[in-house]
Amino acid sequence: MERCSWSLKSKWGSLNKRRTGQYSGFVIDDPCHSLTNLRFADDVLLFAQSQRDAANMLSHLQQEAAQYGLIVHPDKTKVLANVGVRVGSTVRMGDASVEVVPPTGSERYPGRMICLGECRDTEIADRMAAAWRAFAKFKRILCSRRRALASRLKLFDTVVAPAALCGSSAWTVKEERLLTTWRKMLRKIVQAPRRRQETWVEYVTRPTRECDKYM
Repeated sequence: MERCSWSLKSKWGSLNKRRTGQYSGFVIDDPCHSLTNLRFADDVLLFAQSQRDAANMLSHLQQEAAQYGLIVHPDKTKVLANVGVRVGSTVRMGDASVEVVPPTGSERYPGRMICLGECRDTEIADRMAAAWRAFAKFKRILCSRRRALASRLKLFDTVVAPAALCGSSAWTVKEERLLTTWRKMLRKIVQAPRRRQETWVEYVTRPTRECDKYM
């Protein structure tokens, strides 16, 4: 796939030399060195400025991949648009059609949920869902009072925290949703019992303060 991508990059650079107006990919300094694709193993992310360019680049990718015995699967290929598109829109890739995902839609690309509309909200919601899945997988151990709290918190930091915080360094603000989710999980782990003559507000507040010690 690496050789295929480099061959395409050279081809699109040559086309850009002879082209005026919009270029293939995103031009940063020189049309011959535009950002056209990102690669991760056998996954390729293409950049285009119009639906027509996306169709052309997909066709080029399909033709080039065929020379190396590779097939571009149309059902696993999506076009993400950052402007409004008609529901059910597609682009042609040879004899196949590729679905165009509107700005409100999303698609998973190695470990990340990509959305060109509400990108941050979509990614954070996906991260929180991944954290709850990890928590549910180890819930029997995390919530077992037969095990030391320190050991359970260490397991929490090992299996749940990475699921929630993957890519979080790119988030622009401290997310309250992350803190809320964290406290809910920690309350389940700490399991502070309600004391006698303790009001409901006091009961909810006390475990939260207790959980904040471990955040």
